Amino acid sequence: GYLGEKWEDIQKTIKMMLELIPDNIGISVSYPLPGTKFFEMVKSQLNEKANWTDSDDLDLMFENTFSPKFYKTLHRYVHNRYRIKKGVIALTNLLIPTIYPFSKKVKDIVRMLYHLPVSIFNKILLNKFSVK
Repeated sequence: GYLGEKWEDIQKTIKMMLELIPDNIGISVSYPLPGTKFFEMVKSQLNEKANWTDSDDLDLMFENTFSPKFYKTLHRYVHNRYRIKKGVIALTNLLIPTIYPFSKKVKDIVRMLYHLPVSIFNKILLNKFSVK
């Protein structure tokens, strides 16, 4: 959610996340902190959402490349992709003894089955919302 962000930038971030596959992920849009150059660039747009208590992690507080709907959908889509990848890894390792319990592997696989169709739906919405 930084100024000038392009779809290619977002794709690189998703690719990195899928390659690194961290234990968990957390996503929010960029937040302009007072005293930073970024804050100075967008402070005229902040209006009633001028600080964290007036906002939430996915409230876009300034005009950006994509709409707030796009970023909220992107949040869901990235989590979908993450859960799918975790499920694929679990499925691949289902019968291989690892430090992860069998029950965790099964949970990751079941989550993947939910996130597969939902990710397709969210990808369609992303395409729709990417046009201003």
